Amino acid sequence: MTAEPDRGEKYFRKLFDEALDAMLIVDESGCCVEANRAAGVLFGRPRSDLRGASIEALTHPRPRSSTAAQEMTAEAPIWQARSVTRPDGSVREVEIGAGALRRAGLLVLHDVTVRTAVEADLTSKSELLQKIFDNVPVMISLSDVSGRLTWVNRYWERILGWSLREVQDIDVIALAYPDAAYRDDVRQFLLDSPPVMRDFRPRAKDGRFIDTSWRSVRMSDGSVVTIGEDVSERVRAERERERRTAQLRKARGRLQALSTRLVQLQEEERQSVARELHDEVGQLLTGLRLMIERESDCNAAQRRPEMLKIVKELINRVRDLSMNLRPPMLDDLGLLPTLLWQIERFEIQTGMTVDFRHANIDRRFAPETELTAFRIIQEGLTNVARHADVRHAKIVVWANLKSLQVNLEDEGSGFDVKAVLIEHSSGLSGMAERSRLLGGRFGIDSAPNRGTRISVELPAKERAGDKRLK
Repeated sequence: MTAEPDRGEKYFRKLFDEALDAMLIVDESGCCVEANRAAGVLFGRPRSDLRGASIEALTHPRPRSSTAAQEMTAEAPIWQARSVTRPDGSVREVEIGAGALRRAGLLVLHDVTVRTAVEADLTSKSELLQKIFDNVPVMISLSDVSGRLTWVNRYWERILGWSLREVQDIDVIALAYPDAAYRDDVRQFLLDSPPVMRDFRPRAKDGRFIDTSWRSVRMSDGSVVTIGEDVSERVRAERERERRTAQLRKARGRLQALSTRLVQLQEEERQSVARELHDEVGQLLTGLRLMIERESDCNAAQRRPEMLKIVKELINRVRDLSMNLRPPMLDDLGLLPTLLWQIERFEIQTGMTVDFRHANIDRRFAPETELTAFRIIQEGLTNVARHADVRHAKIVVWANLKSLQVNLEDEGSGFDVKAVLIEHSSGLSGMAERSRLLGGRFGIDSAPNRGTRISVELPAKERAGDKRLK
């Protein structure tokens, strides 16, 4: 009758000694009664040193409540993470399990040092990876097979404005893409997961539409990883480049048109000068030549007054022609005396009256400024005489430290400004282009039966070595 218990005890002893995990048998006070070989290896000391030592002394930290023996010999299995410090100072991480053997008080100490180190390494790498994902300047998100968003990085949250908690259980695509057709295109892109970038404009939480570029990758388990870039700056730069290119193209077109128009104006001016030389100066010269050829010496004295009259008329015509081309007094005396001369001459030629008012222009300006102001007033008065059907005009010219300003008004018949500009009126176009070439501003306000007002502002750059006129 005693053979079976002896055999069972030997069997248990063999299992106890050869077990891979450390095992301790403790009494009710928590002291070690017996330890197996693995326990000696775990604690780094002979098994005889373990006998009589308490669990609290052998492992740490201390139990949260009661005594080690009471907790570890409970009916329900308990696993606790503890540490063992060996005599050489090395530390082993263990999990202590207590079974239902209350009487025997069997404790199992599983060495998890390697596993703990691996887990700590994995946790560290996971945290590092999370930190990288959160700080990388691209949007990264993960969706499950049903399309539900399960994870996003912080950059995704910062750009689009939503947190993962806010969008985890809703249709993010419907939220970010209000247009149904556009939304379907996005869904198809995610479904296909092509290895190419696609540009989309999702709506952020604050209502802004953001230019983005996305690539999606379908994983083996059916989930989808999407990687997106905020390309707003790039798109903005491209649009700005396109805008500037269009402006440059338009400016080139205007410059080409201006060059063409300048050539036309030059030809018209030459034609006008040629006509005046031929029709008036040429006729007078022809008449003078005939008088000289046909008269005998005895009649030459009688014809002398008439010939002198013709010569005087020729001088006047040539002077007028020269003045029309460019008044010498503009270079010699400046803007104010030239305008006074031009207005007086205009009144004599047309019979009109001009109310001319001025302030602070009795000084010299840059040559191009004086010429531009003079030509604009000259052309403006010519237009009034030809088209306004009035007998009176008003001119106001004044200057400050920064600008020279000209206003020319009449209460005549007026005209449709848009229609005239479309027809490329040489007078108005010339005035406008002259102003723009100096960096100034040109404005015209007119309407049928409402008169006309022309306003010009030019930079008041003064001539080098300027002295005020006395």
